Amino acid sequence: MMVRAVFIMTLAAAFLSCAGEQKNNDQDTPTKSDRWAQIEALNHQLTLAALTNNFTKVQPLYTEHPLLLAEYMPIIDSKDGIAQYYDQLLKRHTLETFEKEISELFDFGKTVLEIGVYKKSFKNAENQSGQYWNIWQLQKDGSLLLSAESYGLFNPLEDPSILTVNSIQGAVWDTQKVRGQVKIPLEFDAYAALMENIVRDRDTKKLLQLYTEDGAYTPFADTTKMGADNLSKHYHAYHKNPVTIDSIETSTYDYLPVSDGVIRFTQFYVEWTVPGFSGKSQGTGVSYWKRQEDNTLKIHRQIGHHIHFNP
Repeated sequence: MMVRAVFIMTLAAAFLSCAGEQKNNDQDTPTKSDRWAQIEALNHQLTLAALTNNFTKVQPLYTEHPLLLAEYMPIIDSKDGIAQYYDQLLKRHTLETFEKEISELFDFGKTVLEIGVYKKSFKNAENQSGQYWNIWQLQKDGSLLLSAESYGLFNPLEDPSILTVNSIQGAVWDTQKVRGQVKIPLEFDAYAALMENIVRDRDTKKLLQLYTEDGAYTPFADTTKMGADNLSKHYHAYHKNPVTIDSIETSTYDYLPVSDGVIRFTQFYVEWTVPGFSGKSQGTGVSYWKRQEDNTLKIHRQIGHHIHFNP
């Protein structure tokens, strides 16, 4: 399996490398500070809409076919579904404060990946804090529109149901399902197979080799683990738990080629056993993989979520 996986990765790498977008080198390309200010202004509109319970006002900031990967929820693949989700949440709780702070911007030219932290306080619900991802697409007029977003919590909630909404249009939960007519490169199937083997074996060493030296991972309901040392501490501690993986499926739902790699939107399903108990975990994730000199891919940034229910 490992030899076959490596062969498929090498075979498919050339395709994906060619498919990646080219960085915009025009003289009009904004500076990093300009882009940062542009996105801060957009975030102000998004937070204000939440504070005023008016998501309709910011719907024009989204592309026609955006994705939302939020904690405790399946993938929402529908602009109307995203509106439905936010409308329900905004009606459910009284939001008092909402702060977002950009941590990193990866400007690929036509695509910008924004990663940051957020804090929310409520009158009638548990306060929340965590990491968010926004993926912006550059338009012809220089504006940016949201094509995907993701929210993760730094701590588990006592009642996860406060962040779940049933019967959402476009909700997706099926590890065998791919978005629309998207054809997933064989390279990704190979990495999925490799990851499944690593999880079954709980092989920390091989898992760490999938990350860049300055990679970062924000696990479900946990703080961000940045850099090789912190990732090593996290996974060594995590793999000490006496868990047997009975079944595992990981898959790519969609992907976005960028100038130096790819952004993947994924799903997973795991059945597991610990002494005296069995259970299952299911969830979603977003990861930014960087292309290496040997043409392989390594995880540079990653965020993971658990699903609290099946849609």
